[in-house]
Amino acid sequence: MLNVSNLAIFVVFISLVYYVYSYYCVKAFFEKSRNSTVVSDFSSCPVSILKPLKKVFPAWVKNLETFCNQSYPEFEIIVGTSNPIDAEFREIVKRLRPCRIKVVETGYNPGPNFKVGNLVSALRASKYDILAISDADTKVSPDYLKNIVAPLHDKDVGLVTCLYRGVDCENFFASLEALVVQTDFIPGVLVADRVGATNFAFGATIALKRETLNSIGRFEVLFPYLADDYQLGNQVARKGWKIRISNEIVDHVVGKRSWRDFFRQQLRWAITCRVCQPIGYFFSVLSQGVSLATLNLIFNSHASFSFFLWLTVLVTRYMTCLKMNSKYLKNSDAKKVLWLLPFKDIFCTFVWGASFFVNRVYWAGNYFRVKRDGTMEPVK
Repeated sequence: MLNVSNLAIFVVFISLVYYVYSYYCVKAFFEKSRNSTVVSDFSSCPVSILKPLKKVFPAWVKNLETFCNQSYPEFEIIVGTSNPIDAEFREIVKRLRPCRIKVVETGYNPGPNFKVGNLVSALRASKYDILAISDADTKVSPDYLKNIVAPLHDKDVGLVTCLYRGVDCENFFASLEALVVQTDFIPGVLVADRVGATNFAFGATIALKRETLNSIGRFEVLFPYLADDYQLGNQVARKGWKIRISNEIVDHVVGKRSWRDFFRQQLRWAITCRVCQPIGYFFSVLSQGVSLATLNLIFNSHASFSFFLWLTVLVTRYMTCLKMNSKYLKNSDAKKVLWLLPFKDIFCTFVWGASFFVNRVYWAGNYFRVKRDGTMEPVK
């Protein structure tokens, strides 16, 4: 008969298998090109890049410059913002030409997701049929547009999105955020992609055709949702199109993070995942092997075996994450805090548990109450 002690060991073993399998999924993704459609001529595929912007920050212009320096025949950049951009930054933007950049100030933005309001304004000012949406804190390679547009030539593909890595971390908690992205987010996404459960997208990059966006009701249907990027990908997938993860890895510029910023962000991400995919999120605890093995070591009566299992899980976790970084992601910001991996894992398990008891998030300077269906309302 299976007792509690044996069940605990079995659960830890599942998490150990997950670590190995997730590394296999990462390895398979990076060693096999995901852009099966080879396109040599992009002249008939002009792109409108839509950039929602809450406020100007120091790295914004440098990030925007990477979008201007594309080895792509024709594209435009539309910056949508609810806050007036001062004259100094407008002059800087003008100097980025010959890239075609237009700044659109949103006159009416009802929220509660104000980012969506900025996208609505940017979309109205755009003129091309292929749309590339990207957050303001993202910077990209010169082949970015080619890599995200090519998969759209497959008639079954409705949307293309990108993985991202945290870079330009200016303090400890910023590097810790980069570590979370690299050791939890990326492996989890690629496991889901491997088993055919890709029905989401990420704000770092979303590329789709205008007709696809129109078929789901355009950006306006996303106004009430916290996770507008997830909802956009999910609604496209519900229409029967495939979601493709490009082999283009974009850079998310983290900058500085305080402990408070870091904790708020981790809790918001956790609550977002919980309301978007409640069943999958609940069972995601099985992927948190270090925490499960530590609890098993503390409470299980099989002391010697539990210690051996804990050590195996810990070594496996370190080795797979180290190999993933050194061979594929090559992120020095995450590597310098890799020694904190087990403590970070235990912290993330705490956040996972806390997310079931909290429905309030802090985002872009405002508090919101998140409902079960993923919609949100401001907290006054």
